[in-house]
Amino acid sequence: MISMSALQEQYSQGPKVRELEQQFEQYLGGHCVAVANGTMADTIALAALKELRPNATKVILPALTFIAQANAVLQADLIPVFADVDVHTNFQINPKLVEDLIDDDTLAVMPTALMGKMPSMGQLVDIAQRHDVFIVEDACEALGSMEYGALAGTLGDLGCYSFYSTHAIAAGEGGMIRCSTEQQADLCLSLRNHGRRGGGAFAAFTWDRIGYNGKMNEMEAGNALHRFSWRDRVFDSRRANLRLFNTLLGGQFVEDDGEVIIPHGYPVMVADQHAALQAITEADIECRPLFCSIPSQCMPYVERYGYCLGDFPVAEYIGTHGIYLPCHEGLSTEQIRHIAEIVAPHLMKEDVAAAAGGQR
Repeated sequence: MISMSALQEQYSQGPKVRELEQQFEQYLGGHCVAVANGTMADTIALAALKELRPNATKVILPALTFIAQANAVLQADLIPVFADVDVHTNFQINPKLVEDLIDDDTLAVMPTALMGKMPSMGQLVDIAQRHDVFIVEDACEALGSMEYGALAGTLGDLGCYSFYSTHAIAAGEGGMIRCSTEQQADLCLSLRNHGRRGGGAFAAFTWDRIGYNGKMNEMEAGNALHRFSWRDRVFDSRRANLRLFNTLLGGQFVEDDGEVIIPHGYPVMVADQHAALQAITEADIECRPLFCSIPSQCMPYVERYGYCLGDFPVAEYIGTHGIYLPCHEGLSTEQIRHIAEIVAPHLMKEDVAAAAGGQR
């Protein structure tokens, strides 16, 4: 057959992509759809659910998150509704506030497993079932984390993962959607490829819906397959680093009963964020602020929705006092001890719960 491409092999959505999807199906259960990145995973997952319930328009998500999650809600032509986080659960979305925000227009609740720690999924699933709304888990930072034996991303209706270069399964880029039903997976498969119907010469230019260019390429799939093949070593190393940081820094990010955290980074609260970041960076240690309150501290969202400082006090406090440190498998014990020695003088001495306003 004469090809229309100069490439002899299929560059996107080829055999490596399907192999990766199959391996994730074995690992996670359900139906898995590979996509271009974690943001696209969030976007396509929401767009698929919107097609199932076209009259629902709102998605509830944490105020404290990476901006890509909020952007994905908008890119799926939905309305973000923000809930503050709970300082007593390492800054995960507050289930009590979630339930108060659900109304007849709510499509889904979209909790984030921030830094690899899963939110209170048991409570959130109960709330979602009572109100008949979907749950989309943003588990982009939490592949391998578990709550009582259940993997992050498998307790909701759909789960989203990222293979960005700083994540545990690092392929440079790439993402995955775990779907609970074949219907959801079929919608995601179409949406990732411009809304196309399926394979074949005629179907290639037949569209059933407005979709996205969200395909994963073969190079990223190959990278992810290689990394995934030694995931246990990566997960064990990151978890060991987490335990060492907790020993050295007084238990800033601990595992609760029945919990396994595969950390994306190691979050800490500091008295002066600017001074801490400057000192740590000058010591040639990479670190970053622990995100912020997207609706009240990120200007595009402030200008669009009119939120004010004080609307999300816990997320805002973390946005001005939180940082996160490297916790990846490439760190040596000596490097972790050095990081802890530099960071320790900057740690917040007062009770974080009291300083952040407690649990709303």
